Amino acid sequence: MSANNDFALVPRSPIAVERAEPSAKRILSSMVADTLALAKKGSLQKPTFTALLGLDQFAGMMELALEFKLGETHNLRFFYFTRSSELLKLAEEQPFDLVFMYMGNIVWDVASTDGSWCGAAGVLGELKARYGKPIVATQGLELSAELEPKGVIFLEAPFTIEAFWARLPPELAGRIENQSPKWHFSVAICAQSPGEDLDTMFFTLPLHEVLGAEYAVRLHYFEHPGQWEMTLGEYDLFVLYLNPAFRDSTANGDVDPYKLVAELKAKHQRPVILLTNGGQYSLDCAPRFMETGADGFFSFLAPFPTGMFKQTLKHCVAKSLALRGQGAP
Repeated sequence: MSANNDFALVPRSPIAVERAEPSAKRILSSMVADTLALAKKGSLQKPTFTALLGLDQFAGMMELALEFKLGETHNLRFFYFTRSSELLKLAEEQPFDLVFMYMGNIVWDVASTDGSWCGAAGVLGELKARYGKPIVATQGLELSAELEPKGVIFLEAPFTIEAFWARLPPELAGRIENQSPKWHFSVAICAQSPGEDLDTMFFTLPLHEVLGAEYAVRLHYFEHPGQWEMTLGEYDLFVLYLNPAFRDSTANGDVDPYKLVAELKAKHQRPVILLTNGGQYSLDCAPRFMETGADGFFSFLAPFPTGMFKQTLKHCVAKSLALRGQGAP
């Protein structure tokens, strides 16, 4: 993410280092140099995993899923495409390990004449035959009959974490846990979601990786905030979509999201994450939302701050489970 769009959850100035005495500066410089050297050494020892991703709102979510699964053991690299011609060019120039795309968001300027949807099956089939790497395509239509015979992995959107990893080679997916979950982690999602397939990539997949197989992730949808109180349910994480605005259930007016976050934190204590598509609530609003108690504020438009979002989810899970242990309401 560019410096103009990125933001820190807890802004902090390096002024303490700047005011250090000369001897302290030397010690700090040595510590930093040693840390960077160790990090570089560890990075060089890791194998590289390269993914070619369709550049849309799904790209960040796929980065997140791969980061949770492979980030500890691999150096991850991501390259993006918006057109089939760009994908073919990337594949020629850049060694890769995985291709992922939401087919409807790709411009098929190079297409086959095999009668498949957008002429995609022939293109992806040739790519698979030439390079032998996993190619995963998803779409809100059933296209497996066209793609699977070509060697392309097709997942009808929305899909589950189990379905995604189960279709990849074992060395990528690792061991798939088949045990039944003992507990559930509930996520309350309010306002206009971009789609359940995106929610799966944003929350179901990464939360499953954080929590492990003993937990099932459940998403609960609400059109307006008042419905949360009506259900009397207990939720571990609140997610608010700021696109375009919250609506009041009775007066049909706008709800102040800053006030809503503060009330949620005061009453339920559980973590709150906000996602926006820009517009009225851009990333410039982040500091004010954080002051009201929000645990994270992100734009779900590409490019997506994968690393920051990953750490925020881990923080939210740890906080929710700690509150459970304390018996908090």
